[in-house]
Amino acid sequence: MKNEIQNFISLQEAASLSKKAEQTIRRAIKAKKIGVKRQKTPQGFVYLVDKADVTKLYNCEKSFIKEKKTVSASQTTSRETSQADSQENINSNSRKNKTTSQKSEKKSTSQKNTEVIEKSNTELSVDYTAMMEFQKLLTGIVEQHQREREHSGRFMKELQDKVMFLEHQIMQLQAPKKKWFQVWK
Repeated sequence: MKNEIQNFISLQEAASLSKKAEQTIRRAIKAKKIGVKRQKTPQGFVYLVDKADVTKLYNCEKSFIKEKKTVSASQTTSRETSQADSQENINSNSRKNKTTSQKSEKKSTSQKNTEVIEKSNTELSVDYTAMMEFQKLLTGIVEQHQREREHSGRFMKELQDKVMFLEHQIMQLQAPKKKWFQVWK
């Protein structure tokens, strides 16, 4: 079974082997010029193409596959050497950074101390000015409340006077009217 699967390659691999487009490989499959197997995946089906049929149909050489393997091997060795070089550069840079960071650390602690003192001074002055503004605001509100209270007191007094006047007039209207000549009796 494994040998059968090893004899089959994906559409992309068949296209690169034959140096043709994937669509051309699909047309050959549809024309039944190339043997194909369907492999089920969670996303659907993947079509695997018979490697021997592709090489026969398009006169491909098997050496292309060998070249591909050697190219990929040389690429991996060049990657490994570039990774080693980059690691050496990182190590040397980290050594340099350690010495400079120690020097800057001493400077930064003294700078931090002065910054903290300056911040605390500004915070205190900001707090004092904020407190003074708040106190002015409160006194303004209290004075306004007193004025409104006096105004409402005057308003209530005037309202009471008017109500009493109206009550007095109502009582006079409800009283029986005496004629002018009945006053002497």
